[in-house]
Parts: sequence; structure tokens; C-alpha cells
Amino acid sequence: MEILWIILIGAIIGFLGRLVSGRDVNWVLTILVGIVGNVIGFYVYNALGGGNEFLGYVFGVAAAALLLVAVTGMSRRRV
Repeated sequence: MEILWIILIGAIIGFLGRLVSGRDVNWVLTILVGIVGNVIGFYVYNALGGGNEFLGYVFGVAAAALLLVAVTGMSRRRV
């Protein structure tokens, strides 16, 4: 059940990232980047010894946001 929450939160972050970016970035790409960033951030936090599940989600959201900024930054240079 935990992985479903991570995916759902990542999808929401990806969708919001697309809205905030102000560019016509592929919505599927931003949602996938949000999911991947959240999964990576959550599991990196837990691998570092984090025991608090809520802070794991916060760390995952931060990682997803940073990854989205990087992806939208790369897409801006190409356009």
C-alpha cells in the first residue's frame, strides 16, 4: 500500500509541476518524473536511516520537485 501512496503523490507533484512550469511540457513526462523523483527520494531517505514515514514523503516530494525543475529547465533550453 505504501508504494501506491508514493506513486499517487508523485503523480500529483508531476501534474502540479506541469502547471507551475508555464511551458508546454509533455504532461506524461512531468507526471512520470514526479513519480520517479518521489520514489527515489522516499527510498533514499529510508536508506539513510530515516524512521519517520511522513518525513520520507516530505523528502520524496522535495526530490521530485528538484527533478522536475531540472527536466523543465532542460526542455526550456531546447525550445
